[in-house]
Amino acid sequence: MTDSFSGTQIKQLKQIVAEVVDKVVEKKLDAKLSHYPTNDDLNKTLDAKLSHYPTNDDLNKTLDAKLSHYPTNAEFGQILERTFEDKLGEDFKERLNRIEDNTDRACKIAKDTREEQVLTQAKVDRHDAEIKALQAFTGFATT
Repeated sequence: MTDSFSGTQIKQLKQIVAEVVDKVVEKKLDAKLSHYPTNDDLNKTLDAKLSHYPTNDDLNKTLDAKLSHYPTNAEFGQILERTFEDKLGEDFKERLNRIEDNTDRACKIAKDTREEQVLTQAKVDRHDAEIKALQAFTGFATT
């Protein structure tokens, strides 16, 4: 009598063997790993070792306390602007005032020069008229 297995029975046997092998491998793996600490154990150990170190919040509070007497970036910017205005602003104002004074003097000279040119031209015109009148009177008319 030949015992033959159907395809379905072979699939079932393969599945059973795979489950048994998985359980055996899992038990062996559990046995090998049992002497290693779990994640919870590692976390507890790490927490215990780190408990004497300050937390980030503690460090931030300490740093804030140490830095509280220094100006903030905004305050420093205002201080810098005031210093710039005080130191460089005075020099700039002096230079600007000198430039304005020189500009005023140059404008006055130009105005005076224009007025003098008008007066000089009037004198020249009057002299030309006098010369022509004298020439006409004496008979030496030139054109």
